[in-house]
Amino acid sequence: MKSFFVDDGSTDGSLCKIIKDAAKTDNRLKFISFRKIMESLPHCS
Repeated sequence: MKSFFVDDGSTDGSLCKIIKDAAKTDNRLKFISFRKIMESLPHCS
């Protein structure tokens, strides 16, 4: 089973460093930065 955590760009601090670090060391966890995807698109920046 895999779990996905998504950074939706909110600024409420709901995505903490612990989740990011856990996703780096546990291959069952995936971290997706929606903010980075959106910022890379010319019409969204």
